[in-house]
Amino acid sequence: MLGDKSIEQLNDALQKINPNRIDIGTIDRPPAYDVKPINYEKLENIANKLKNLPVNITYKNRPKQIQSFNKNEILNLLKMRPLTQEDIENTFDNNSKTILNQLIKDNTISCILVSGIQFYKFLSVSNLTNSRNFDIILHTRP
Repeated sequence: MLGDKSIEQLNDALQKINPNRIDIGTIDRPPAYDVKPINYEKLENIANKLKNLPVNITYKNRPKQIQSFNKNEILNLLKMRPLTQEDIENTFDNNSKTILNQLIKDNTISCILVSGIQFYKFLSVSNLTNSRNFDIILHTRP
């Protein structure tokens, strides 16, 4: 598994590369090598350390953890990293989704399609001027 220093170095490199989307996941089929899958919580921990980047966690049978978020909590989540539609469906209750939709109407956040994945993203001046030219797929091993 990636250590904190490695994740920090990876985050620094990805900030410079500025990819369209980052997919992180684990093995979900019998591997050719002696490796073990990591759990969703570890993937989420890595994703949360990749700041202000569109990270998509790919995980079979992803656990639902429905929670209620207020406006500031939603904005803080989106400032850390853009969330996918799947993230929203697996974590936001109906009231939180209503707040999210209002933030979209207010142009505080945007809903964008990146390489076939829908992301919710906090809007800032730098978000409007950044150019992203290619995708990176990051795979981790335990």
